[in-house]
Amino acid sequence: MPRQFSQDDSAANAGAIVHVWVASISEDECTACAERLSSLMQETLVDLPGFLEGQVLEADDRRSVVIITHWKSRHIWAQAQWNEEVGRTLAALFQSGAEMVDTMYYVRSVIRPA
Repeated sequence: MPRQFSQDDSAANAGAIVHVWVASISEDECTACAERLSSLMQETLVDLPGFLEGQVLEADDRRSVVIITHWKSRHIWAQAQWNEEVGRTLAALFQSGAEMVDTMYYVRSVIRPA
């Protein structure tokens, strides 16, 4: 079976992933953006198969928003991108001219206090 993603190695990178998305935006738009993304998570992502957890972080200088989502696998995350509401929200952010960085991480360990 061909790889869906260029860096995807099914044997080495199987399992849960964390997707981190950072948008540098204007101070005036920061809170509204964070609220819109929080609503998207609460109203849409929580019902998608394979969605494990999400966080929306607003920087103290109100110039960036960080979205952190946890998924059962990279392939499940990719399927979520086809959700109509997810696509519409992301398209609006891309069109806003915000400077964005997104990165996929494979979960190697989780450490919690006892």
